[in-house]
Amino acid sequence: MEVEKLNKAQALQKAMLMAIEQKREKTHVWGAFFYRNYVNKLRKIFTVFSQKFCNLRNYFISFLNKIRLIFA
Repeated sequence: MEVEKLNKAQALQKAMLMAIEQKREKTHVWGAFFYRNYVNKLRKIFTVFSQKFCNLRNYFISFLNKIRLIFA
């Protein structure tokens, strides 16, 4: 009878460990999925920001060049 209890305890422990491992694997997959989407969103935001910043920078440089030509 004690052997049966030991076997049941070992089986329960093994099942719990397998469940924990499966949960870890699934969490990792979902975490990687959300992380990838987060990185893609940030990349899009920074791309748009850099494009707008470059346009603003170019506009400002052309404005300064026009002022320089006026006062030259």
